[in-house]
Amino acid sequence: MRNTKDSERKLLGGIELDYGDKEKDYLPSYSRYELPTIVVNGAIPKGATAGLDQAEQALRWKEPFLIATFQQKTEHDSKFPSRSWVNNAPTNLYSSSGIDEHADYAHQQYEFKWEPMTDWPPDSPTIEISNERNRGYGGSGVYAQTGTELAVFDSIPRGPALSLGQLSHAPLNAGGQLPLTAHVVANSFASPLIDAGKTTTSSGDRTYLDHSYLVNNALFDGWFFSSAADQPAVAGSPAVNSKQLIENFFKNGERLPNSRLLPYLGGHTAEEVIDRLQSAGDDDYKSIAGNLLVEAPFNVNSTSVAAWEAVLGSNFGKSVPLVDGGVDKDDRLPVARNVPSARGSIEANGDNVTKWSGYRRLTDEQIEKLANEVVAEVKKRGPFQSLAEFVNRQPGKG
Repeated sequence: MRNTKDSERKLLGGIELDYGDKEKDYLPSYSRYELPTIVVNGAIPKGATAGLDQAEQALRWKEPFLIATFQQKTEHDSKFPSRSWVNNAPTNLYSSSGIDEHADYAHQQYEFKWEPMTDWPPDSPTIEISNERNRGYGGSGVYAQTGTELAVFDSIPRGPALSLGQLSHAPLNAGGQLPLTAHVVANSFASPLIDAGKTTTSSGDRTYLDHSYLVNNALFDGWFFSSAADQPAVAGSPAVNSKQLIENFFKNGERLPNSRLLPYLGGHTAEEVIDRLQSAGDDDYKSIAGNLLVEAPFNVNSTSVAAWEAVLGSNFGKSVPLVDGGVDKDDRLPVARNVPSARGSIEANGDNVTKWSGYRRLTDEQIEKLANEVVAEVKKRGPFQSLAEFVNRQPGKG
């Protein structure tokens, strides 16, 4: 893939596939005698071309013999199945499969195959297009029965992040080298390429890294978002710059976009704190933490089920913004991977498109069950000495 808008052509990404000594197994050859002649219109006997012009003859006597498919991994219709949207980031612009690689092809996000045509569908492979929107299928599968026309993988931010968890959509793993971990930040899933008891694994001349474990260790406990940044006009709210936010926060008692933060003057006047922060220019982020307090912080080592229920259910009944500008309301707890959401809740709709592009709504009973499971894990794995340790997996302990 190349960017041709500039005078100089720049490489954006590419796909390299090399099946090596397995090519004959994965891309077998077929003789002309193994691929039957197929008459497009079976009602016309072969050879009955009298009265047809050349174009009509060509149309009626097309003989498809093989379908070659280059596709992204799907849930159901992959030659080398894997948890592609967890371990094989589909948005990675580079893929190298089989080139100086020792890992199985299941760890790649793309695959190439060809399949012989033995008859007309449904007995032979086919390329299916939606009649309604003229789109192909993906996500869960490549056919109408298994796939979906729309599957949302990442969110594009509409404003500054309020929590480190929002960085889960940041393309931090874009080098194209295995493992192709998706949604790196705040992810605790271990890549199947990494030894369970380690955070790095050697393979030939390469070293596989547990990107999530290493990134979580680097970010959590050491960094946070104050939300005192320029805010664009979103969802009907007017735009406001960081200077206005800081002044209103320290002088007028207004909350920052992260409403859990409270001002702390530390013996100085509000004007002195504001002057110090604003005179620091682009470096003001380095000292603003000294003037912030967290309202009612929560200890992740808590073994109180009721406390965890309160935290997990704190957004119970909240509406979820949708990409079309509307909102989706319900009296249960929204759990959305993408905000705004491309679809409504799975519980309200339940179709395949919503499963891949909507969000979940949890009941009181589900929240209680989740709280009990969290407490069980805290007792099993804690006490945690940092938030990163709470978020991460424990190498060697599952």
